[in-house]
Formats: sequence, structure tokens, C-alpha cells
Amino acid sequence: NSMKKLLVFFIFAIMCSCLFNQTAVFVFASEKQLINISELDLGTNENNSLLRKQINGLNQQAQVNMIYKIMGMGFSLEEAVNYVFPNLKNSFENLEDKYNILPQNASVCAQRNNCKIDYILDKNGKSIKKTAFYSDFFNFLQKSDDIKIQFETVYPEIKISDIKNQYFLVGDFSTDFASSSFERKNNIITACEAINGKLIKKGEVFSFNKETGLRTVDNGYMESKIISGGDYVSGVGGGVCQVSTTLYNACLLAELEIVEVHNHSLPTTYVKPCFDAMVNMGSADLKIRNNSKIDYLITCSTVGDKCRICIYGKPCEYKVKTRFEKYQEIEAKTNRIVNDGKYDYLGKGEHVIVQPINGYRARGYLDYYKDDVLIKSEKIRDNTYSSRDCVIVGV
Repeated sequence: NSMKKLLVFFIFAIMCSCLFNQTAVFVFASEKQLINISELDLGTNENNSLLRKQINGLNQQAQVNMIYKIMGMGFSLEEAVNYVFPNLKNSFENLEDKYNILPQNASVCAQRNNCKIDYILDKNGKSIKKTAFYSDFFNFLQKSDDIKIQFETVYPEIKISDIKNQYFLVGDFSTDFASSSFERKNNIITACEAINGKLIKKGEVFSFNKETGLRTVDNGYMESKIISGGDYVSGVGGGVCQVSTTLYNACLLAELEIVEVHNHSLPTTYVKPCFDAMVNMGSADLKIRNNSKIDYLITCSTVGDKCRICIYGKPCEYKVKTRFEKYQEIEAKTNRIVNDGKYDYLGKGEHVIVQPINGYRARGYLDYYKDDVLIKSEKIRDNTYSSRDCVIVGV
């Protein structure tokens, strides 16, 4: 009896050795890649159930019979195989990670610093056929044939033909920063680079602050003049508001929805009243919603001391023009202070140390034209710009 048990064990060991050293053939297109069957984990999980203990150590035919038995109880082939070989599921997932290739959707992207666009072509992917895998594995158990891992083509959701004629230049706006300091120019360029190529995805809200990041030295911004508390003061990130303003106006021309916008406390020189877009990291952002059925693309350029931003998307229904009207002037006052020794370097006489800026109240409008005919007008803003008082130092 001992000799018979030893002989049976020896035969079983040979069968297992043959099973785990078979070669599987993985087929995709016309290529074949040989992989040893030992890469598939065919072990069994620890389980205290009597049936699980009976499965442990079964020979190849017994495993086949057990799979048939489980299928006879109404379970699928995949469920039956995974019960007898519970680790095979992980092996299949590892094969998917290794061999599956995700499809690549066609997309639009921005060129660098010229407000032009490029297209990225779509690419097909591939995926292992799960049903065929389990069927071939079951056949392998029964006949010791090669396993032919079959693939199916996975097509991208968006093809180049879907978007090639979808993106048009719908918003184009420029502001000038030629008179800016080196630091301010740097901040404008840094902010433009941060949003160049960004998509305003369909149905989503674009946040300028989120995309440009914290205005810190670590993020590439420098200290320059900013408007704060009704005056010009030094602060990191001065000039970024010119980029948000340029983007705001480009989006208006593209007929995108403005969710949030704020005016400066003082008038600006690079854009007309009611069409500035002040931002800061504390309480003011520029937010834009894309209500269309396609993504919109932002492109930026800072060539020739011009901050230019273009929006690409679906053709607009109207040609949009912006206009404003001032309806109240706010005159700057004059404050005279006595030179108490702090301004001796100015010499004798009176000296203007703070130039006055008159303020005003104004309304901003969008005019919608079709075939050069005004169809409608819409008031979008009513803003107050404070005056800055003149300060004169006397003797």
C-alpha cells in the first residue's frame, strides 16, 4: 500500500510539473509572445470549508471535473474556474495591466507663445478578451493545448474627425504691457504660461486663481506694484490682474458665461472701464463656465510686449462688441502736508508726492451683432472706481 501511494504521488507530481511548465502563446495582430504558464498563479486560497480542502491537491482531471460540476450548479465558466483557481483572477488582472493599452482620444492643444493650436491624433487601444481567456484556459486544462490570449481593439471615444472642424478662433483680445517694469512683465509672462493650453471643459467652471497658483516667489512670481486699499503698493504678483483681464475680455467675445468677476478699486490704464478683472488669492477670482457641448481651449502669447489671449471653440452666434459709459465723475481731493523733515531731500517749495487720479462710476455693455446689424444690447456691469487724492508736501 505504501508503494502504491508513493507511485500515485509520483505520477501526480509529474502531471503537475507538466501543467505548470506548459507554454502559453499570447497573440495580438500577427505577433506572438511566448510566456511560461507558471506566470499564472494557480494556487488555492486558505479556506476551512470541506469542499475547499477537497479541491486542494486535486489532479488536473479532477480540477476539470470540479469545474464542470460547479457549472452544472448554474455558475458561469469564469466563476467556476475562479473558484477552483481563486488566484487566477489576480493573474488575469496582472495580464491586463501588462498588455492592455488604453485608447487615446483625439484632442486639441496649444502651441507655445503664439496663440495657435495643434491636434493630437486618436489611437486605438487593445484589451484581452476575458471570455476567450477563461475558455482557452479551460481547454488548456483538458487538452494541454497552448493558451491563445486573444485581444480586441478598443476604439477611442473621440476621433480626429470628430474635432478637426470643431475648433474656431472665437475670442481674441490683447493688452499692452510695454511700460511695465521687468518684475511686472515677468509676472504677466508667468501667469500666461500657467494657463496656456488649459481647457475650459464642457459643463465645468474654470478658476483663474486655481490654474495660475499661489502668487509666491517659489511659483516664479516677483514683487511689483499692485492696487490694494485704493492705492498702489508693493506686492508679489503685480501684473497678474492684466492677464485675468485679458482672459476675461477674450471669454466675453467667445460668449462664455462669466460666473465671477471683480473690478479694481482704482481705474486701470490697459483696459476700458467695466472690463477689468481684478484677482487676488484671498477673496477675488475670475471664474468662467463653459455651457457648450465641447471643451474650449485657452492660448496665450506675450510677444512684443502684448499680452494676447485667444479662445478656441464652437462658432459664435453673434459678433460681440464691448462698450462703456461713464455717468458720474469722482474728483480727487488735494491733501497738503507740512515737511517735518522727512522730505528735506525734495528741497524748498511745494512738491506733489502722490499724483491725483479721478474716479468715476460707469456701466459696461455687450452689443451683439449679426451681419453688422445690432440685434441686442446687454448691461453686464455697473462699477465704481475710487479717486486717489493728490498729496502735496509744503515747506
